[in-house]
Amino acid sequence: ALAALFVLGLTVAWVLRREVLRPIAALVALVQRFAAGEMQARSPLRRGDELARLGQGFDQMAVRIESQMAALRAQERFLQSLLDASPDAVVLIGADHRIVAANKACGRLLGRDVAELVGRHCHRAMRARDEPCPSTLTRCPLVECAATPEPMRTVMSLTRADGSEVDVEI
Repeated sequence: ALAALFVLGLTVAWVLRREVLRPIAALVALVQRFAAGEMQARSPLRRGDELARLGQGFDQMAVRIESQMAALRAQERFLQSLLDASPDAVVLIGADHRIVAANKACGRLLGRDVAELVGRHCHRAMRARDEPCPSTLTRCPLVECAATPEPMRTVMSLTRADGSEVDVEI
């Protein structure tokens, strides 16, 4: 009876491992690959059980996300082409003082590649400062824009890649 119980326990453990634990491990690995940016990752499960249906649901979700990401990239390219069409330097700055987008004219004005500007803090990329503009002397235009709904104008010196300065109207 003990031997039969032992064999039964081994059989249950083997079936549990084969039918439940391996598929779950495969789904966990799939989610990790997808989260790491591998957008083409799809479920390897091709059975008819609940775990395979979960994998199929993941695949459908991944296809929708991939489609939405492609649409967002197309919109981003379109918006960048609109920005680049302007002869004036244009830079979009987020509330966290990071440059969200800039056009080619801005890159030319500062002597930098646009890709080098995007994602950096505006005060570092355009003013060679470690901190946002102080509230004395030259007030930060981002702070002024947030403080008043009315359009504002100010003149500010920006620092080019070569260290020289250029005055701009903001």
